[in-house]
Amino acid sequence: MSARADATLTGQQVPAEVAANPAQPDEALVLRLSAQKLWAEGRNNPVWFECSSWLGVWVTEDRITWQTTDGTWLAQLERLANGRHIWMAFYHHGTYVGRQDASGFHQPARQGRGRRPRPAARSLPLPLAG
Repeated sequence: MSARADATLTGQQVPAEVAANPAQPDEALVLRLSAQKLWAEGRNNPVWFECSSWLGVWVTEDRITWQTTDGTWLAQLERLANGRHIWMAFYHHGTYVGRQDASGFHQPARQGRGRRPRPAARSLPLPLAG
């Protein structure tokens, strides 16, 4: 009888079949949970607020762009031209990895052209009504 068959009969797990580290969460899960947390906390707190997540500590200067303190992750608020849809795009070392919006986290649809973070642009002040 093989070692696998012996282990099956006794109810033991074969070491090769045991995950390397079962307590280590999936990368996609960590990204999704961190995106949800930053979406909920980061947008609604003061600029000086540091949002801690499983990817790192997120800081911002303008509430449009967040970056982890180690500089590996970047999150940026983006919107459609008509302003009806807002989402937060996530980049890891400059590579687009997904987006978070009010309906949840969305992985990139396909491996097409690479997306780059948009340059930081400030909104122009609106003219005062006179």
